[in-house]
Amino acid sequence: MAYCLTDKFGNCLKENPVTATTQLEKYITTIIGVMTIVGILWFIFQVIIAGYALISSNGDPKKMEKAQQQLMQSILGVIVVIASTIIVGLILKILNLGNVFDINNFFVNLGL
Repeated sequence: MAYCLTDKFGNCLKENPVTATTQLEKYITTIIGVMTIVGILWFIFQVIIAGYALISSNGDPKKMEKAQQQLMQSILGVIVVIASTIIVGLILKILNLGNVFDINNFFVNLGL
């Protein structure tokens, strides 16, 4: 005899809502993980570009100011990425949808 998940009337459910939740968790975790990695890589790229602009400014105050602004904006950007990841992680934890910080699970979801 096979077991099945039933609704409140005792009817066997053909689609398992737990599987749908697991798939949703998998998609959300993958999307958040990819966006976080892209954001961090973009931050590194921006810091390198700002550093190069600062070095190549040759003491020109306008170029130095522009490079410093770019550096500050990139640092602010990474703070926003980290804060948003933490906030989304807390929301997922409250909704019981899994752990967005599980890097091993992230790579498993990507098939790596």
